[in-house]
Amino acid sequence: MIEDNEYNAWFDGACGPINPGGTATYGVMIKDQEGTILVWEHGLVGEGSAMSSNLAEYSGVLQILKYLSCRPPGRITIHGDSKLVINQLNGKWRMRKGLYLSTAKEAKALLAQLHRLGWQINLCWIPRAQNKECDALSKKGCHTDEPRSTHRKVAKRQYSRD
Repeated sequence: MIEDNEYNAWFDGACGPINPGGTATYGVMIKDQEGTILVWEHGLVGEGSAMSSNLAEYSGVLQILKYLSCRPPGRITIHGDSKLVINQLNGKWRMRKGLYLSTAKEAKALLAQLHRLGWQINLCWIPRAQNKECDALSKKGCHTDEPRSTHRKVAKRQYSRD
């Protein structure tokens, strides 16, 4: 039943101390319909010239989509402060060239797969001020030597690309 599978999620990404070219990290939070935190995670995307904040943002939303792929279909609202990610995944903006393009295409393909499986997914842009928890979470990996994950890693899986 969809009523038992309702979620809210937030994501953010960061690249520092320089963008592009720094250390790219993401932060993700997923809650169930009662507000219980199911995922509270930050992770390293990579370091160096191939990294950017847009890539980090897409890596965050991709982690949410991977989490959903292991669950029965339901409803979710995914919140993010990246107009690029939200508008591209909603089909309002085209995907162009950029360091993020490969990850963006992977996210778009997985989003389409989840829709085919019955997921109702609403991607919602929010101002940065309403995304403070994930903003701070995403920046943990950029500026410290602490472990990169505070919760659990979503298992990596292979996805077909239609």
